[in-house]
Amino acid sequence: LAAAVQRELAELAGLIDEKALRVRVGLFDAVAWADPVLSDLVVRNVIENAVRHAVTGGVVDLCVAVDGAMVVLVVSNTADVSDGLDLDALLQPFHRGDDSRLTRVPGFGLGLAIVDSAVTAQNGWVRLSQPDEHIFRIEVALPSAVPVGETVL
Repeated sequence: LAAAVQRELAELAGLIDEKALRVRVGLFDAVAWADPVLSDLVVRNVIENAVRHAVTGGVVDLCVAVDGAMVVLVVSNTADVSDGLDLDALLQPFHRGDDSRLTRVPGFGLGLAIVDSAVTAQNGWVRLSQPDEHIFRIEVALPSAVPVGETVL
């Protein structure tokens, strides 16, 4: 997943610069047992969502790590969500949060629904959280291609 993260960050470099975002990356070159097209789509949608919804001058944190038998991508961003979010609803098609988000950020509300479907279809899971009123976090886990306890040489 690390290579997919790097590719997506390069694709979004212009928007990252335009929004003056600080991007912090911690990547472990973990290999997921997943369809490469679907996993690239998942990475693209998660990172693009974070960059698009991050406040100008904010932070986007990305981390890829192994947790047991799963490869986990964790992406968080500073966001204007002081009124709170209905996190479960964000995984539903066409749901985009409150009205203020609709007018500021283009889209149809499909990105996270697609992520959830693609990950679930590959025996993974998606978790959304709001650790505080200015942070939105998504965790995406896909099965690791490397058995627990073994390393890739």
